[in-house]
Amino acid sequence: MSDPFERTNVIEITADFITFENNTITNCWIAADLHAVTGTVINNTMSNLGSYGIQLEGGSKNLVVERNNIFSIKNKYFDFIEFNANDGWISTNNLSADNIEGVQLTTGRSVISYKNVNCNFSHILEMAYTLESSAALAAGALKVRFSTQSNVGTGGVYYDVPLPAIPANDLTHGFVRTLPDKFPGIDKIICKSVAFVCDTPSVIQINQLRISDGIHTGIVGLWGTISNVKITRNIMHGVESQGLFLSRAGTYTGITFENNLLYDAGSNIVNIEEFDGSLMFRSNTIIGSYRYDCAPEEENYTSYCQIEFAPGYNGSGVKIYSNIIVGGLSIKQAGGALISKAWREDYNLVQSAPVFKGAHTIALDGTDKSFRADCFVYPDFTRWTTASVDYHLKAGSLAINKVYVTYSSAIDLDGLPRDSLPDNGCYEKR
Repeated sequence: MSDPFERTNVIEITADFITFENNTITNCWIAADLHAVTGTVINNTMSNLGSYGIQLEGGSKNLVVERNNIFSIKNKYFDFIEFNANDGWISTNNLSADNIEGVQLTTGRSVISYKNVNCNFSHILEMAYTLESSAALAAGALKVRFSTQSNVGTGGVYYDVPLPAIPANDLTHGFVRTLPDKFPGIDKIICKSVAFVCDTPSVIQINQLRISDGIHTGIVGLWGTISNVKITRNIMHGVESQGLFLSRAGTYTGITFENNLLYDAGSNIVNIEEFDGSLMFRSNTIIGSYRYDCAPEEENYTSYCQIEFAPGYNGSGVKIYSNIIVGGLSIKQAGGALISKAWREDYNLVQSAPVFKGAHTIALDGTDKSFRADCFVYPDFTRWTTASVDYHLKAGSLAINKVYVTYSSAIDLDGLPRDSLPDNGCYEKR
């Protein structure tokens, strides 16, 4: 395909069973957008992409994603509007205020609370929101309005996006990805304001609204109901945003992420949102990049492995074993403190010490940088690196012989067997 940033350039597959192997895909928006599939995605090269390498969507199961090389994922259009309520819920009764950050809407008719913006949108590709309503709202009762007028004035052109049904008194996360490619009859909307419009009597508390005419890029993304998927022995790098992404808009069971090399990401290199399923995250090498917003003496990393548990879930189905993480490991609970440490996090080597350090994990304090140079044959930690990197372990590495065999994969990324004292990360030293 010719234009990686043309959003219609998607290889979309909806099938009961697929064998997607030995392909070279370049200059494409999404290299493999898989819906409700079973089968194999093996030994493909995917590069120069606009959004995602592999995107798994609802109903995919019994799938192996193995030995793929996925790299160079950049999105050249990425304008967005984002409002977040800081410090929890923020409420106001001033409905005409230029603010929707945690605004409280009391509606007995079409009352609009708006945020004035100035974005040139030709597409709206995704919209995420977090809110709570005191009354149950039918599908379409609450809408998000995009207007060409400030203050959502009546003299301009506007477009309403209806939201799905919302239950009463229940924190609701929504993610809308079915917006039109273009606003009807409008080549390009200069969006001056964005509003919530509700016709049903209710008190609505809005915690977050995020609208983008681009999309977060990622290497592998999962949405919907996904089960028994193994992502193993892949080399993945060079992405504008995140590496592995599991959306909160999904239900996941039997997910394995093992023996992968993942490096050079612009944000959280692993981002798992509100997880409440089963996950084996084992024997991966996860490499962070330098942050641009830190002085050299405060050198830090963009990338955290961030694993967030859903409210009420204690993480009992999550196992994090024998990884190398150059950066940080963050384990947290959505909306509050962790319920209990029911997950397992053992035998990892982590650059920045996690708050909840597992048994036999080597966790540095984040200031000890020497292990990076001493750990790998030829590492490079800069963004969009063009160096010929080699993340095999070098002699004397801290990662050698640190893992008990029960916690390790049987083979490494090269397909070679581990020995009786396995090493951290995706490669076994020989």
